[in-house]
Amino acid sequence: ITLSPRLAHNEVSGYWSFGDQQILFGRQIVSQGQVTGSVYILAETTDVAYRARQFGLLSAGILIICFIVALLATSTIRKLISRPLTALARTAMVVSREKNYSIRAESPGGSDELSLLITSFNGMLEQIQQRDVALEESRRSLEQKVQERTSELQAANQELEAFSYSVALDLRGPLQQIANLAYLLQNSGEIPQGGDSSKLTSKVIDGTRKMSTLIDDLLNLSRAASSPLHYRPLDLSRMAGSILERFMAEKGDRNV
Repeated sequence: ITLSPRLAHNEVSGYWSFGDQQILFGRQIVSQGQVTGSVYILAETTDVAYRARQFGLLSAGILIICFIVALLATSTIRKLISRPLTALARTAMVVSREKNYSIRAESPGGSDELSLLITSFNGMLEQIQQRDVALEESRRSLEQKVQERTSELQAANQELEAFSYSVALDLRGPLQQIANLAYLLQNSGEIPQGGDSSKLTSKVIDGTRKMSTLIDDLLNLSRAASSPLHYRPLDLSRMAGSILERFMAEKGDRNV
């Protein structure tokens, strides 16, 4: 290459390329405000291009290695974290849908946070299962006790009904005799009408009639335990008035 002056009069520096392998740099030399000459440097670019290619290949290799490492790391993270979490979520959905607390999530083992989470989840399922078993046993025990108490109550009601029938039969005979005697005395003509004896006889007859009604009510009460309930309106005011009238009639001249 002929190094002839290439800088113009008003140019301080410049460069020129010769193909892809050489480049020429030029700069004027100024001393005390006067241009005294020029300096030119010719540089070969072959080595630079070679090194640039090597750097590019090296960078590409490093990028490929980094990509492979990232792919392996992602696969490992997916295996260690994503799969156990997905399995845990699937197990939770099955437990929530089927209410089957005997299912357990598979733990990858180890002492990391994920293993601790899965172990805690399985422990919670174990506690819920034990609670359900205890509740089921309590329910069965309670049902058995209710059946036993029901059987005892039915037996007691039957005994009460039998006792009521026995008492009613035992009382009806003497009560009927008293009522017959009072009726004969009242209608024999030997007791003056309107006297004290007639009043006492009438009270005996009324008492036996009330006693007979009380026995019938006792029998009805014993049957009520084994009979279905029937609802009907009841006049409580009339009932209270009747009870008050009966008490006033029994009171007489006594100060109660």
